[in-house]
Amino acid sequence: MASSRTLSSLSPPDTVIVSPPTDISEALRTELYTLSKVRGWISAAVTRRDGLPIEHTFKSAREANILCAMAAAVVGSARSTGDHLRQGPFTYSIVRYVDGLLLVMEAGPEAILTCLLEHDANLGLALMKVTQVARRIEDRLEEL
Repeated sequence: MASSRTLSSLSPPDTVIVSPPTDISEALRTELYTLSKVRGWISAAVTRRDGLPIEHTFKSAREANILCAMAAAVVGSARSTGDHLRQGPFTYSIVRYVDGLLLVMEAGPEAILTCLLEHDANLGLALMKVTQVARRIEDRLEEL
């Protein structure tokens, strides 16, 4: 006859968040704040492909976490759709809301740049600036 046993559960592993080196973190923050010159800019973030924030300009880490997770989802679904429809690689996505705009762009093979803008922001200028910043962020992250 089998005896009943109670298995002791191990405590869950600790979450370890790895931050970029200080000089890279400062460089990324500086790049993000260059976007503040775009009329209608609200905030921006650099995130990993899995949605974990690398650097952001939000006042609240909670807002940054939500935005980064959603930006990764936008890029993932857009890339998948483009692959299935044979439309080529993903370039950028613009999501227009009643009260604002979300601009999402890849910043190299491992990062995503996302920018939140007011609804009346100059989209052409914003897109040009975000593209420039995304390239510089890609260069910075390649240094790692």
